[in-house]
Amino acid sequence: MKDWDYAELVKDAKNHGGPEEYIESIKENAFEEGRESRNKEVLGVFIGGAGAASAIAFLWSKWKNRKERRRREREEAQKAEKELVQMLTEADEEKPDTTE
Repeated sequence: MKDWDYAELVKDAKNHGGPEEYIESIKENAFEEGRESRNKEVLGVFIGGAGAASAIAFLWSKWKNRKERRRREREEAQKAEKELVQMLTEADEEKPDTTE
């Protein structure tokens, strides 16, 4: 059985132009297969990374908008408070003194 495997090996080498060319073609095929499988891995990592980047950008935008909205609400509340104090102060100053 070993003789037959060896005979096939010799025949394959001869068909590829000799032992060196045969070994070179084996290495090239192995390299190509490895590259193709690596491409799939890289593509998966790239897609995952792009998805994570999109999620981070979305969350950052949402946080930034919330922060800006809270700042505006705080400013509006402070403005309303000042106006209310001013209105009450003016109303108190215009009211005639009835305690005398």
